[in-house]
Amino acid sequence: GDSAFENCYALSDASYGGTVEQWNAVTIGDSNDRLKKLAIHCSDGDVIKCGDKLSWKFENGILTISGEGDMYDYSWDDTPWYGSRDGITSVVIENGVTSIATSAFDSFWALKSVKIPKGITTIGRYAFSGCWNLKNVDYSGTVKQWNEISIDEGNNSLKLATVHCTDGDALSHGSCGENLTWSLANGVLTISGTGAMEDYSWDNDAPWYETN
Repeated sequence: GDSAFENCYALSDASYGGTVEQWNAVTIGDSNDRLKKLAIHCSDGDVIKCGDKLSWKFENGILTISGEGDMYDYSWDDTPWYGSRDGITSVVIENGVTSIATSAFDSFWALKSVKIPKGITTIGRYAFSGCWNLKNVDYSGTVKQWNEISIDEGNNSLKLATVHCTDGDALSHGSCGENLTWSLANGVLTISGTGAMEDYSWDNDAPWYETN
């Protein structure tokens, strides 16, 4: 029912006496997000979800997310693959996935490359925060489609990576003052326009900080 496992923040494991098929037929009410995000140990295997119709697997350094629909949102340390973060060097998001969750890959320092399908419409807050080594993103749509994706705050690592689209590379760019813009291509940072730049500090990094 609704709210059966609401606020069960310490819940980290669940076992079910039936099969995977039987578990997938169970109706889970609203406000049971903690239960939905767990690996459910069934009699014939585990149910490992990261969305109502999404699953994931991790093999040989590659995290693959497949299925249909949106990912669940997470906090920075409760993704189901968080314990493997130091070994994840590549993420493959397959066709059918429509969003990348809040904090999905937050502080995944080993991550170097990501494959993103053109069906993605939103990328949540801090999804790629602190991914210092992320350099390449393969996107299955056009530059125009990439620029239409809603990318929330805290994703500078993603914005500063080279995004390879079907019709060329998307340019890393943004604003750094009322009438100033910046762009990054081939290791060259260009600032153009007129007027003063914004001031930055330890808790308000320049948008290109993660390429230093």
